[in-house]
Amino acid sequence: MYGAFTYADLELEEGAKTAFEIDTFKEPDDYGDMDIWMEKENVETKDDYYIITMNSNLNELTKIRAEATVPGYETAGYTSSAKVRPDGSIRIHVPRPEVEDENVVVKFEARSDGAIETEELYGEYGENFEGDLADEKKQRTVIEYELDLG
Repeated sequence: MYGAFTYADLELEEGAKTAFEIDTFKEPDDYGDMDIWMEKENVETKDDYYIITMNSNLNELTKIRAEATVPGYETAGYTSSAKVRPDGSIRIHVPRPEVEDENVVVKFEARSDGAIETEELYGEYGENFEGDLADEKKQRTVIEYELDLG
């Protein structure tokens, strides 16, 4: 089975034109290691969502789920998902709760399922994930990372 992926982040305005550029991706030295790390690169706040860019050593096509939460409040529906890019980076649009940014925490979860390549590397249930971010759940191991926007 073969496939191709392309990513385009555009802010379109009426009458605007843009040219597409091809990114060259540089993998971190420990790309694909089982001891997983993640770190924030950039957060842009828009009217009703955040654009969050993260770096990691996760393998391309690893599934990422992000959820914006507000400690002390019950929130739901502020979730989004994305796939890891060829250099381990993640760019994800997360719906923004209507509160001050300093009260928002975005929780990221990486799972091995979703692509044959990631299941072969990390195991069908994430059993090969290691390191401080690895969290064993009932039936699988996932990578969890919290980003406090305050």
